[in-house]
Amino acid sequence: KQWYQRRVAITAGKGAKVIGVSGTKDKRQITGNFAVTLSGEFLPVQIIYQGKTKRCEPKFKFPSSFHVTHTHNHWSNTLTSVQFFEKILLPHIESVRASINSPEQKALLISDVFRAQHTQTL
Repeated sequence: KQWYQRRVAITAGKGAKVIGVSGTKDKRQITGNFAVTLSGEFLPVQIIYQGKTKRCEPKFKFPSSFHVTHTHNHWSNTLTSVQFFEKILLPHIESVRASINSPEQKALLISDVFRAQHTQTL
């Protein structure tokens, strides 16, 4: 598995394939944490909004497998990294282990050098 995070603009600019809200100067961003398996399967996404309470998260109904959360600045941190591992990566690893009937099968995670992903907790 490879784990990658990316800052994402909420509204699109001129020439984008996504249509933003007309007349808005909204420059808010979110962070998306993505993972893909060696076979090319994309796992559910973790989406991090900026805010102090759950009210900053949209009312939009994301797929139940996604993990939607928030931090004060929309950046990933140790807590969101642990949540990503627990809610996205670990369920997938356990599912693969069950499908091959090998509960002790090792898994390899490739990540960048972002320090929140390299803590004692993980």
